Amino acid sequence: MHNGKLKPTDLDTDLIQKTYDQLNKAAAEGYGANYTQFKPENSKTVQQLKQNIYQFSAAKTFQQLQHYNNLLIDENGKERDWNSFKKLVLEVHPKYNKNYLQAEYQTAKASAQMARKWEGFQRNKERYPYLKYKTVGDDHVRDDHQKLANFTAHIDDPIWDKIYPPNGWRCRCYIVQTNQASNEAVPDTSFIDPEFNINVGKTGVIFTPEHPYFVFPKKDEKSFKKAFESFKLIAPYGKAEYVAKNGAKVFVSPFADAYDLKQNLSISKVLADQLKTNVKIRPHANIDGLKNPEFEVFKTLADAKVVKNYNGIINGIRATNKQGAGIAILDLSNIKKIDINTIYRHLKGNITKGINKKIKSVILIKTDKAILIKREAIIKDQFLESIKKLKS
Repeated sequence: MHNGKLKPTDLDTDLIQKTYDQLNKAAAEGYGANYTQFKPENSKTVQQLKQNIYQFSAAKTFQQLQHYNNLLIDENGKERDWNSFKKLVLEVHPKYNKNYLQAEYQTAKASAQMARKWEGFQRNKERYPYLKYKTVGDDHVRDDHQKLANFTAHIDDPIWDKIYPPNGWRCRCYIVQTNQASNEAVPDTSFIDPEFNINVGKTGVIFTPEHPYFVFPKKDEKSFKKAFESFKLIAPYGKAEYVAKNGAKVFVSPFADAYDLKQNLSISKVLADQLKTNVKIRPHANIDGLKNPEFEVFKTLADAKVVKNYNGIINGIRATNKQGAGIAILDLSNIKKIDINTIYRHLKGNITKGINKKIKSVILIKTDKAILIKREAIIKDQFLESIKKLKS
């Protein structure tokens, strides 16, 4: 930064990653074992929490670098020498990376814990349809939070969108589930800071847009967004989320689409098991003109389509080609009776057409089976026997 090689809007990937690692560790502690062991029932929530922490880490990095950048010039408008600049930065550094980080760590831990509890509340709400607000009951409980103690409402009452803990920095309040109703009046929620006026269990959001880190100068908004979206493409995948018996692994980007993750994990496991290939579930980045194929299979971009009827084969091939991906993954599991001839006809008719020339291979999935058919085999009409394996 002192040499002019780093601007705040460039974002420093190492600093983002270091902040993320700390806050992600806190979330893992709060959420429990399933945070690092993807399960179908919690994959969406965990993914949303991770993405929010990453976004917060990037915003914090921007604000931190912006603060440091302002220290380059002294009160007389002159550039500070290296030693003077370094001294001031090291004086500010603990505020961001110790004092603030400690509070952020506790908030991430508490929020992830409450997000996991919300999932449990939902599973058990037929037997225990009410939630009760609780405080730890010691002398450190804030007066406003104490006013909420033992307030009870139905789990579907919108009041939980406003008062679901944590409700402030270092808040230790929690919720218990009960089958006992209450006729208590709706409490005053005006004391809750807008930063915490949200239900993390429903949204997967720990750090809301109201946090000061997310307030950017107008001139920097577009640059930050572009830098952050680009960062998604290089963010590390981390360890494998699934390892097949044959050694093939499934890796998940922290920026993979949370809403499709459960389905994409299911597809990826079949590919790893059956085709003995590593699979990456890729990030989704919002960059103008950027394609977002969901997978990387055999080191080739791939896109998947859950086929509900045979016309879905045509749509899946066209969609994959439009995404610029080389492999079309067609999940036929929802089709009860496999018609080999219809599948053959649709593949033959659409892969040999010039409009789908980007497609190099097709992968067909039926429940726990997967077959790979290369474009050359389709063009040479040497793939019928491969399709028949779906029925074997």
